[in-house]
Amino acid sequence: MDTIWHALAAQAEQHPDRIFLRFADRQWHYAEAVALARRAAGVFADLGIGLGDRVGLMLGNTPDYLWAWFGCACLGAVTVPINVHLKGDVLHYILEHAGVKVLVIEPSLLERVLVLRDRLPDLHHIVVRGESGPNGML
Repeated sequence: MDTIWHALAAQAEQHPDRIFLRFADRQWHYAEAVALARRAAGVFADLGIGLGDRVGLMLGNTPDYLWAWFGCACLGAVTVPINVHLKGDVLHYILEHAGVKVLVIEPSLLERVLVLRDRLPDLHHIVVRGESGPNGML
């Protein structure tokens, strides 16, 4: 069965230099998009993510969201989009009930999750976008 991942990979194979995305003053070609998505998939796989596992994305509207989303699609993982304005009990409810194993998060939102971490036994890893986080964060 064809998936969104297969569609992206096929476009990259047929038209590697065609523009896939324009954002602000940058652009990415299909070949670059696939490479970045595979890189994200590699990170997720190294963290134990595979078919059917849930990865939370608590990211702003940036290209990094797409690379993470397609990285999940590459592995057959389930993406759980999480609104960046959520916090407290509502955020806890979503993370717990969705069974999120890995959460990719903006640095500015990290504290919201750290205060909940002890109550989230299924959350094995937090990936902080664009930087190394404190003790055990990537």
